[in-house]
Amino acid sequence: MSLRRPPEPPPPELDDEDEPDDEELLDDDDVEYLVDVLDDPVSCLTSVPKSVHSSQTSSSAPSIFTRLGELVSFPHISHWTMPLGWPCPLIKPACLRNRRTGPPTASGPGRCHRRGSFLHGGAVGSRMERRPLGDTGQESSVLTFGAIALDHLQQDAATEMTHEVLDRGVNHVDVAPQYGTAEVKLAPALETRRDEVFLGCKTLERGYEGAREKLEESLERLGVDHIDLYQFHAVTEREEIDQITADDGALRAYREAQEEGIIDHIGLTSHGTPAVIRDAVERIPDLETLMFPVNATVAAKADAEHAYLNLASEMRDRGLGVIAIKTFAKQPWPEDMPDDERPYETWYEPYDDPTDLAECLRFTASQDVTTLTNAGDPRLVDDIVEAAENFEPMSDAEQSALIDERRTEESPVPADLD
Repeated sequence: MSLRRPPEPPPPELDDEDEPDDEELLDDDDVEYLVDVLDDPVSCLTSVPKSVHSSQTSSSAPSIFTRLGELVSFPHISHWTMPLGWPCPLIKPACLRNRRTGPPTASGPGRCHRRGSFLHGGAVGSRMERRPLGDTGQESSVLTFGAIALDHLQQDAATEMTHEVLDRGVNHVDVAPQYGTAEVKLAPALETRRDEVFLGCKTLERGYEGAREKLEESLERLGVDHIDLYQFHAVTEREEIDQITADDGALRAYREAQEEGIIDHIGLTSHGTPAVIRDAVERIPDLETLMFPVNATVAAKADAEHAYLNLASEMRDRGLGVIAIKTFAKQPWPEDMPDDERPYETWYEPYDDPTDLAECLRFTASQDVTTLTNAGDPRLVDDIVEAAENFEPMSDAEQSALIDERRTEESPVPADLD
């Protein structure tokens, strides 16, 4: 038996009318650049001038990168696989390559199948653990999708990531106007899957007029008619509580919006001390959820200002939903490290090894919290979602050992960030 393949038939001849139009071809400059990319793709795709690396200038990126992303698939290149410390290319490939599983299946040049192609994890519709969000009636996945990660992606990639995260069992999403383009980039996925998402948003405004204005702007950017959980964002001082609860404060705007059906539940986020958060709960009886730091390094600080684990237990017993932040924070960035030299798009240095990320998640999810948010850099989302899918509670002995291990580490929680 011959194992040789039969000869392939010759390609069909093209009639003149089937010949490609010259106007549809790349111009000379595009061809020259394409040749350079194929010859040395890494240096070409990472040689964008530093001035366009910033997310603030994403709309002004050279069009050639967009055209190449649409025309060519580079299976060996991805923003996700570049060594730490390399300059991050502003325009990511249209089909992002997971650093462990290789390029996604493409249905054409630069096009991705939506299901199972962006993140490598579990099967579509996998069941992630869900817990009651206090007394709200909501059952939230143990992982909340922190949509700030979308700010660092182009729209197609952002939509792809959102669909994948939802497919893998996440049903709680958190976003804010302060997260750059995140609201706008979340909108396309919400358009078709709004009923699957418990949507949390927030504002830094403390007064009535500002809070109402920001709420309406968020509704428009997100393309929704209501927000499930609207939160006072980053409340760290008692003076802010005074402003919120004043006659012309933000609480009045929240209550009116709640009566109108524009928001369902009211919450608060904070890096303030537990004492400040307790004060807010006493003075704002409307609060149904709280968002604050919970991680082993913070828990290792044996003082009242870092006693967030006790706060979580106390608030859960009072019927409030507890949303943990900074689960994956390792330590503050070095003070002498410029922002554009940080290897991750986060406000703190994150853990990035998959084993460490899983350990961080297990510790926080083993506390009296409902759910926790992912780190803000999109390159870390895949491993964090996988850790949430495979979550198993951490024993008391494991928790104590991890806290002891981190006793001497610097707290990653500055009071002015959220």
